[in-house]
Amino acid sequence: MLEGIIKAALHDHVLGKYYGEPSVQHLDGWGIVIINVENKKNYVIYKSLNPIFNERAVFRSILEQYNDKKIALLAHARKAATSPRNFESVHPFSYVSDKSTTIFVAHNGLINKEFFAKELNVGEAVFQKLCEGHLFAMWLARFWSEWEKRVKSMIQTGLVRVSPNAFIIELLEDDIALYAISYMNKQRIMQRVKDQRKLEALKEYYRVYYLIKDEYVLISTSTIPDYMDTFDKSEWNSLSLDGEILHVTSDLNIIRKEV
Repeated sequence: MLEGIIKAALHDHVLGKYYGEPSVQHLDGWGIVIINVENKKNYVIYKSLNPIFNERAVFRSILEQYNDKKIALLAHARKAATSPRNFESVHPFSYVSDKSTTIFVAHNGLINKEFFAKELNVGEAVFQKLCEGHLFAMWLARFWSEWEKRVKSMIQTGLVRVSPNAFIIELLEDDIALYAISYMNKQRIMQRVKDQRKLEALKEYYRVYYLIKDEYVLISTSTIPDYMDTFDKSEWNSLSLDGEILHVTSDLNIIRKEV
């Protein structure tokens, strides 16, 4: 898993297709949260502005602390577009929700930063300081009790510019849950991207994959499965780009919902 994430950040060949390059790199920091599922009072969050492939030893040392533990893990290697390159914009983000649970959020896409700023009533200084993903995490926490309904509304009303794809861990007092959001506004993108090669590259890039095994579930962006030698790509399932939410319970039940 470690090498799959690192190689995907070092050689993102899927996004590279969009730019007409063999691959691109995710250079703008990385972060991780690891939760001990058997002792939910024990978790580690680490963030860095260095590329993840320059901190292999750090990543490995964090994982080694949980070698014999049942864990929930969320890792993100960032490639910023025009957003700020600062610690406040390194994923994952952690917030207490309106249900008094803790959520950890990593985002991959482009939604509508102005919409979140208005919904959250943040000032200009905060708007400039934080990336869209951070505001999205704040928004999810604020409206967590009805977040699926609100994400669905955001999609159906055309507020999503590209994709609201997100990976979420919810830490409850005596339970834990995983979520993934999958959607791509193909209609809007097709109006702006006339090159069919680029369009197909984006479809591949924004696809969310998950892998089910007896003792664990892996959820991933499109590039990582290509670099995980332990599993064949054909073993992975994918979510619909037309709008779908994946919910994984603590006993590894899989629930898929259309949005």
